Parts: sequence; structure tokens; C-alpha cells
Amino acid sequence: MIAAASYLQVDELLSFCSQKLILHISKCWNLVLNVASCYGLTNVRQAVCKHISKNLHQIQRDAGETWNSFKNLSARNLCLVLDDDDCCATEKEIFDAAIVWLKHDVIRITSHSSEVLSVIRFPLMLPSDLQICTCELDSSDIPPDCYSMLLEEAITYHHKAGGDLVVSGRRTQMRNAVDVVIALGGFTASEQTTNRFQVLPVAELLEHSTKEIR
Repeated sequence: MIAAASYLQVDELLSFCSQKLILHISKCWNLVLNVASCYGLTNVRQAVCKHISKNLHQIQRDAGETWNSFKNLSARNLCLVLDDDDCCATEKEIFDAAIVWLKHDVIRITSHSSEVLSVIRFPLMLPSDLQICTCELDSSDIPPDCYSMLLEEAITYHHKAGGDLVVSGRRTQMRNAVDVVIALGGFTASEQTTNRFQVLPVAELLEHSTKEIR
């Protein structure tokens, strides 16, 4: 049906097929993405990339077909995933995913390193994670001119965030996966007020949303 709709350019039928494909993203996003790419279904492709970004934390932990499908994403789709504000992974996990994708095919290192690394928000990393990423990049085959300015930007952001100069822009925009502070208050058995604070990443917050955070 979708082949006929695409060939005949029947917009209503293409829209119907797109809606049906989107319903299957959670079950087989890799197949849906292939179909969307074959027939130029931009809205379906974007919906798949949004699904991947929101589930990147889990996809990285899948050593099977799902993770392999991620490594076979096109550069355009990968950047759409990793640059998403709703990406549910830490910035270090996003960096790790980018490096795995680049190293999956040696040609990618020379062709797409600058493009891919530019969507990673290095300033949002913890200083310790930034140091690890710096060491990994320095020991890799990735040309330094693909990342040196990005690292300098991150260092400036960390050093100057409390001073007169603050680096601002797309790479300093907070994502969905940043840590949040949860304040829990109430009364104890002796009727005295109490406040408890705990910091959790969004991914862990969702896991605890139905039970008490101790």
C-alpha cells in the first residue's frame, strides 16, 4: 500500500500509512525507520529519532539487534537523535554513543567526526566526565581539530560560569536528563516537620516515581 501511495503521490494515503507506521515504532523502530527512509516519510523518520533519543539509555544497554541498529544509523539521523533536548541519557552516555557510532566504520571518523561531536554538549558534563572524554579523544584517531575547540568551550564554561563571562548557546542548553533536586517534606511521628533532599537523574526519578524515595 505504501509503495503505491508513494508512487502515485496520494497524500491522504501516505498520511494514513505514516500514522500506522508510527504506531509500531516502539516495537520495531529500526524497520519503521528503514521504510520511512525508503519512501521519504520525514514525519515518521523524526518520530523514530525522537523515540531513540528518549530511550537511548536503554538502547545502549542492549547488546543485541537494537544496539546494532543504532550503530547503523545514518549521520543525519544520529545527529538528530543526539542533539534532541529530550534525550534521556547523561551527556557522557551521549558521548559514548557517538564514539561507538564513529568507530563502527573507520570512514566515519574522517567524514563525520566534526558533525557528530558538535552536537554533544560538553559543557553540561561533570568535570570528571569531561576529563575522561578528553583523554579518550586524545588517544583516538579522531583529528584534534574536530574537538579541540569544543573542549576549550566546555572548560571555559566550567571556569567562568560563576564569573563575568558565561558561554551560552545550543551546547549549554539543558536536556531532559540533567539532575534534578527533589525536596520531600512532611511530619514525623512526633509531629515535627522534616525535609529531606535527594538528587536523582530523570531516568532514575521515573523508576522511583511509584514508590517512596528513601
